Amino acid sequence: MKMLITEEMIDGFNDVMVDLKSPVRLKMSETIRSVHIILNNDDFIESYIINLNKKFYSLLEDFFKNNCGLTKIEYNNTGSVFWSYG
Repeated sequence: MKMLITEEMIDGFNDVMVDLKSPVRLKMSETIRSVHIILNNDDFIESYIINLNKKFYSLLEDFFKNNCGLTKIEYNNTGSVFWSYG
């Protein structure tokens, strides 16, 4: 099954985060078909835990719905990884 989220969609959302001056970014997983929610790339940070609020997830889902036509986003149990297959 092919994931519907593309690099271009991720770049578009990351542009929104830049405009909002947020350190949060999205990054496509290289090994599995999912997207990771990360802090802006930093060579000194190896791992971290981000506790995002409902406002972020609402913004994320609205962006993908309104700009990409994706109405179903699924998350892992911590909300740090998501995907959409349709």
